[in-house]
Amino acid sequence: MSQRSFFSKIAIDMFTLQMKWTLWFLFFVALAHIIFIFINSGNSMMDFMAFSHGSAKIYMLVIGLLSVYAFLTYYVHHGLTRKDYFIGSAISAAGIALVMTFAVTLLTGLEYPFWE
Repeated sequence: MSQRSFFSKIAIDMFTLQMKWTLWFLFFVALAHIIFIFINSGNSMMDFMAFSHGSAKIYMLVIGLLSVYAFLTYYVHHGLTRKDYFIGSAISAAGIALVMTFAVTLLTGLEYPFWE
């Protein structure tokens, strides 16, 4: 008897929850960038992509560690396999990285008309 695979449900569940965290993260990084622009009076021409690059790497590390601590034990206690969790979390992380890259690129593109 083969066991049914639940990695797509795990991926969707993790993606939606982590996307909520990511939207909050992007909001606060954008707010910090706007404050940075006003403090420097436009002297430093660092765009949003360069500004958010370092903190985005740390953010992805943190949500990866949190997902192992929070989600893995939750899913294993509910009878799902670690293999399904691993595949689902990898798909979720790739989706978060793609959406985050697209959002940061979009915000950077929206920022350029205001510089000129």
